[in-house]
Amino acid sequence: MELFNRGFEQPPEGSVGGEFQTVPDGLPKVLVFNEIDVDVDAYAQATDVVVFHVEPPVFAGRRHRSRMWDCSMSVLVESVDVDRAFRLASYVRQLVMCWPLMDATEWGQVTKVMVPPSFAKAAGGKQATSKRIKQYATASVCEFHVRDCVS
Repeated sequence: MELFNRGFEQPPEGSVGGEFQTVPDGLPKVLVFNEIDVDVDAYAQATDVVVFHVEPPVFAGRRHRSRMWDCSMSVLVESVDVDRAFRLASYVRQLVMCWPLMDATEWGQVTKVMVPPSFAKAAGGKQATSKRIKQYATASVCEFHVRDCVS
């Protein structure tokens, strides 16, 4: 959650995230949730929404040092405007690819993105109940390595 919030507060230089940047002392242009909520459709009527789900991390074991974990994540992007939803999905992909370059959080640092998120237009009627909401979901699960901060 912290990495997504950082990316919307200050988009990485050269990215297309300027139009999604959170305005100081204003309403956020993009709401980020870490699970599907009943009200996600209502939020998407007013602003853009990113919903992500990270599976429990798996110890990387023999392939890496003991402080490495394998994580997998799926992402759903919702917006009323189909073009904006596509641009937001593109920005989320860029943002995830920048995670290894960002500073560590208190839980660890992403060291490598093995499988970047790839988005496809999602069928309506699953999470969104309104026909106005346009969805893009990860077609495949995004996978990355995390090094924890425990020494």
